[in-house]
Amino acid sequence: MKFLAAILSVLLFVSCRTDLKVAEHFNTHIKGLTFTGPGRGPYDSTAFVNMAGINGNFVALVPEATVYRQTLQVKYSFQRQWYGETKQAVYEGIGLARKHGLKIMLKPHLAVGWDMTGWEEPEVNLEDSVSRMQYARSARQFLSSQESKVEGNSSWRGDFAVKTEEDWQVFEKGYIDFILDYARIADSLDVELFCVGTELKRVALERPDFFRKLAKQVREVYDGPIIYAANWDSYDKIKFWNSFDYIGVDAYFPLSNERLPSKEALIKSWERISSELEKISSSHQRGIILTEWG
Repeated sequence: MKFLAAILSVLLFVSCRTDLKVAEHFNTHIKGLTFTGPGRGPYDSTAFVNMAGINGNFVALVPEATVYRQTLQVKYSFQRQWYGETKQAVYEGIGLARKHGLKIMLKPHLAVGWDMTGWEEPEVNLEDSVSRMQYARSARQFLSSQESKVEGNSSWRGDFAVKTEEDWQVFEKGYIDFILDYARIADSLDVELFCVGTELKRVALERPDFFRKLAKQVREVYDGPIIYAANWDSYDKIKFWNSFDYIGVDAYFPLSNERLPSKEALIKSWERISSELEKISSSHQRGIILTEWG
């Protein structure tokens, strides 16, 4: 079975005081991996056996929704979606994680895409280059006729922003519904940690009150600790950390511009970064969990 299970999260960065808070929630040092699952299901237990076999104790499960550029509808668990991103996969993943002694972080993601409902999708022969080109041309022609309510052309969730306050309200309602649905699942199955969003850089920086509101609503349906996973280049600019139990950082910090840096140079770079993380942890009195790293 093909799967992605490599990066998670999950070294803890805490000041002396916040270390007590971490122990209170988990009573363990977090050693985790991310599992996004295969394109088709159902799961087998191979990946979970392997995670436990390398002494992992946490797994991040990653369901996904897509926000459509034309309508700002947030759609998830839809037909033809990658199986590992669906609600059914979350249920299966939680069961297998429990079976193999793994704790769980449920970490919903958001993709930015186009609603292709009105496209008259042609048949395609993947072995024929002409057929593939005709298929791609048809898709491009359809997209050129569509109007986007999203600023810019970037497909990265961190660049996502919309053009009017009315559009923000439409998006935020759909995103809240998506997150609360999975928060209820997390609560009903005693998931240990729930993440309300990942790398929504512009949303987080420009709409901090939205995340305060979202955190409050999640707490009404989920009884465990909550976290937001900020990108490495903006975690220190976020204003709503006090609404969360942990500070999440997707830690893709650049350590060197050298092609073959020395171990000593890498350690020195990381010491500078870790000092900055320590300051943020101390100032907010929150533990930091590296929700992804690489």
